[in-house]
Amino acid sequence: MNKYIEANPATNIHDFNAINDHINYLEEKLPMIEDNSIDVVISNCVLNLVSTKEKEQLFIEIYRVLKDGGKAVISDISSNIVVPEEMRNDENLWSGRKGKDGPCIDKGQSVIYKGPFKHIEDDDDHTYQRGERTFVCEKTFNILQQEPYAQLFEFLDENDRQVDSNDECCTPTCNC
Repeated sequence: MNKYIEANPATNIHDFNAINDHINYLEEKLPMIEDNSIDVVISNCVLNLVSTKEKEQLFIEIYRVLKDGGKAVISDISSNIVVPEEMRNDENLWSGRKGKDGPCIDKGQSVIYKGPFKHIEDDDDHTYQRGERTFVCEKTFNILQQEPYAQLFEFLDENDRQVDSNDECCTPTCNC
């Protein structure tokens, strides 16, 4: 790329567009990794950093470089419910931050604050709005189940949900 730019410096918008066209050519015709050339692709907690609109292309690229019989090993943040945009944009939720009394580990648990106040905040900066679901880490979930907090919250643990195999519909849209 450097050689191309040295030979074709951008002095106007036409030259700049020509450089972009060359970059697109390189990306499409001369990818850094050849098709069908990798045995294993490993991703450890980085896919969540890719924008939602670019995720499909990411998986297409993973599939493109994998050899027949190759494996994609992915360890990442996932959710079995639609994540609201406000939560997607909350850096603290994605960072796996450490609270005051130890690490925050997400186990699909959430709480609903029942009141009496409009909202409350704990020492780890969690804010609970009355009547709204708030996702919490395992540590916070366990603390809130103890007195004097337990009677103020409803507890939702996605891992404890039972699925009836006789249900007609058992997809995420059916809430089975």
